[in-house]
Formats: sequence, structure tokens, C-alpha cells
Amino acid sequence: MGAYTERTDGSFLEEKESALVWHYKKADPEFGRSQAKEMHENLDSVLNVFDVEVLSGYGWLQVRLQGVSKKNMVKKFVSEQYKDTEQPDFIFCAGDDVTDEDMFSVVSSYKHARIFTCVVGMKPSAARYYLRNNEEVLNLLAKIQGSNRTGFTDTSSRSGFRTMLSDIGRTGLTSRP
Repeated sequence: MGAYTERTDGSFLEEKESALVWHYKKADPEFGRSQAKEMHENLDSVLNVFDVEVLSGYGWLQVRLQGVSKKNMVKKFVSEQYKDTEQPDFIFCAGDDVTDEDMFSVVSSYKHARIFTCVVGMKPSAARYYLRNNEEVLNLLAKIQGSNRTGFTDTSSRSGFRTMLSDIGRTGLTSRP
């Protein structure tokens, strides 16, 4: 991955606890995509004997341990926080790329919770809502936090949540078609 970083201006490596990510969003688009495609093929063939997976998204390529995903982290968190017979009563889940789609699906499986999945950017997604950008996510979270301080508690349904958001100001939260 380092060799690809050296020969692709505008790219860099990010070291995470359970993954390595090669970012090329700031590289020449055509060259970055061709380098990512080549690296993906090379890594797949070299690393196929290890318990890792190679994933690609818009402007990045990631090598991570197999089974380490946002979906599995959500499952683990919920199982540790709630007993087998209990489920969370409210979940707000937001994400902006393909690695978030499995997380949206697992969150949507909690039938007894008021669930609000939200993709950032207008793109195909399993999320129920979308926000245009990260700034709108931060604004929404601030408004939710502010509504808790003012005692607004009518979040018992999707319409109640949307009403709350309307009552506390424009958020950009939009239902997906």
C-alpha cells in the first residue's frame, strides 16, 4: 500500500485499530481509480490466505480483519447494553458510505425501537432518511440534544420525531422516496 501511496500524488494511508485505509479522493480521479483497482486485485491475491477482507468505496480502499464491521459492532453494543428480552427504545444511526449499509440493515431489525437511519448525501441506501452533508448531521444532533433539555419528549413515532424536528427548526432531514 505504501508503494501506491508514493506513486499516487494526493493519496495517503490511514492506520486504524483494525484496518488500513488508502485514501485517494484528492488524487487525480482517473489515476486514483486505476491504482485502487490494481491494488485491490493485488491485495486480494496476496492476502487471500489471511482472515482479512479488501473493500473499496468512493476515494478509498480498506484492508480490515474479517468480521470487523460496523454491523457487528452495533450487534455487540446492543447485546451488551440490553438483556436478551430487551431492545433499545430509540436508535439514531447515520453514515456516509457503503460500509454503513450493513449497519443500517441490522439497526432496522430492532422492531421495538424507534429507529432513524440516515445516510449522508443523496445516494442509494438502506437508510430511511438522508441529510445532505456532515454539517446537517451536526445540526440535527444539536437540535435533538436541545430538545431533550427543553423537555420535548414526543418521539414515540416517526411522525413524532419529524414533528419534533419541525418544531425545533429546519434540519434538512428528508425521507427517502
